Amino acid sequence: MSIRSWLQKRQRRSFLKQFAQMSPEKLRRASQNKRRATLKGVCSQSVFYKKTLEEHQWTRLSGEGFEQAWARLPILDKHNTFEKFDLEELIMKGKPSDIASVLTSSGHSGVFSFGICNREQYETGHVDMDLALEQLCGSDQKKTLVINMLPMGVGFSSSTVALSETSVREDMALGILAKLEKYFEQVILISDPLFLNRFFEYAREKQYVWPANKVGCIIGEETFHENFRDYVASQLNTDLNNEAAPLVNSSMGVGELGLNLFFESRESIQIKRALDRNEDLFQELFGFSSEHGNLMLFSYNPLRTHIEANNCDSRKIGDLLVSILSLEPMIPLLRYRTGDRIRLLEWDEITAAFAAVGLPAPKRPTFPLVALQGRARDVLANGVNVSRIKDLLYKDQQIAQELTGAWRVEQTENGWLLNLQLAKNGRLSNEQIDALSKSLPMNNLIKTWNYSEFPFGVETDYERKFCYYEEQANVAAELV
Repeated sequence: MSIRSWLQKRQRRSFLKQFAQMSPEKLRRASQNKRRATLKGVCSQSVFYKKTLEEHQWTRLSGEGFEQAWARLPILDKHNTFEKFDLEELIMKGKPSDIASVLTSSGHSGVFSFGICNREQYETGHVDMDLALEQLCGSDQKKTLVINMLPMGVGFSSSTVALSETSVREDMALGILAKLEKYFEQVILISDPLFLNRFFEYAREKQYVWPANKVGCIIGEETFHENFRDYVASQLNTDLNNEAAPLVNSSMGVGELGLNLFFESRESIQIKRALDRNEDLFQELFGFSSEHGNLMLFSYNPLRTHIEANNCDSRKIGDLLVSILSLEPMIPLLRYRTGDRIRLLEWDEITAAFAAVGLPAPKRPTFPLVALQGRARDVLANGVNVSRIKDLLYKDQQIAQELTGAWRVEQTENGWLLNLQLAKNGRLSNEQIDALSKSLPMNNLIKTWNYSEFPFGVETDYERKFCYYEEQANVAAELV
C-alpha cells in the first residue's frame, strides 16, 4: 500500500468515526452551514439560477430567517432546468468544452438530464466512490473484487478495489467471477434487479457453485424488499445473519445529482427487515398498512445532501427534493425534485414504534434515515404499489427461479391481469400459480407466457428501464 493510499484510508476511517460521534443537533447545524454557503455561492455565480430566482421574484425578505427563506426557493426539476436552459447557462464553473465525463438519466420520464464533471473532478472521482464502497461493503477491510453489471453506461472508478466493468453481459460477468473469485476475500456484484435475475439464471445453467458467504451485492436502478433480498442471498449462497458475510444492499443515485445519494447499512437493513416482517411495527411507525406496498429504508449523508419531503400528504409522505451542498458540481441543483416520494424519519419515532410493539430498540445507523415510497406513477389505480407485486413474486424461491422477473399488469373489465414471463426452461404448476395469485394484494388473474411468446418484449432490453404496467409504457413511448 502506498503512502497516499494509506493516508486516504485513514481519512475515510476518521470521517466515519467523527460522523458517528456527532450529535443530531451538531450535525443539523453543520448541514445548515453548508446550505448557507452553497446558496450564497450559487446565487452569485450561476447564470441559470439567477434567472430562475428572477422569474419567481424570489428575494430575501427583511427579518426573514434562513429556513423560511429556503422554503420559498423555487423547486427545480428536469423541465425547468435541462429542458429549458442551454448548457452554457447551466454550467456554473467553466464551459462545455471543460467536460470530462457525462452521466445521463434513463430518459424514462421522457426528458433526458445529465450529470457532468470536469477533468479534475473526473480524476478525483474515486475519492467519493472509495468512501461509498467502504460504507457499503467494507472494502478497506477486505481485498475486494467488484463486478459492475449496471446498464446504461453507469460506471465509476476506485483506488481501493479491483474493478471489472461488464455491463449487461452475464457470460462475461460469470467468467470473471469463476476465474478470479479465489484471489479475493470478497466479491461484490453491482446490478439492477432484473438483470441480476438473468445472471442467476445463467449461473444455474452453467452449474456454477457459489462459495459460501463470500459474494455480496449492491443493487441499484430499482428498489426492492425483503423477499427479493432473501432470494438474492439464497442464490449467492450468503447467510444474511452472518455479520462476517458481505451484504445484499441497495444504493440509489440520480444521474444529474450523483451516485450513492441514498444507501443501506447493516443497521438500516435490520430495521427494514423488522418492518417488512412485522405488520404491527410497520403500522405503528407509518400509520398505515403495508398491504399496498412497503417502503424502502435508506440512509443519506446530510453533509453532502439536504433532503426534503415537500407537499406531504396525511401520511407525511411528500415529493423528494435534493440539494447538493457544494459549489464543486458544474451544474448546481438546489431543491431538485427527482419524482420520488419519501418520508423523513426521526430516530425517536423509530425507537418508539419498536417499544410500542414490545421489541427492543434497534442499533442506530451512523447516518439519518428516510423511507422511500418510489415514484407517484408506480401506484396502480387500486392503490397497490408495483414494488409490492415485484416483491411477492420472490416470496417462494422455487417460483422465482422459474420466472425472468419481467411482467406486465393490465387493468381489464374483470379486474387485473398479471402477465408473467417464464424463464427459457421455466414451468409453473397450477398449484403454484394459485398460491401466487392468493398472495397478491388484489383480485387478479395470472397468465404465464412461455419465454419466446411474452408479448411485452421477448428479449428484455436491459439498457432501458422495464415497463411493468401500461402507464409506465406510455411514458416511455414518448421518447419514440
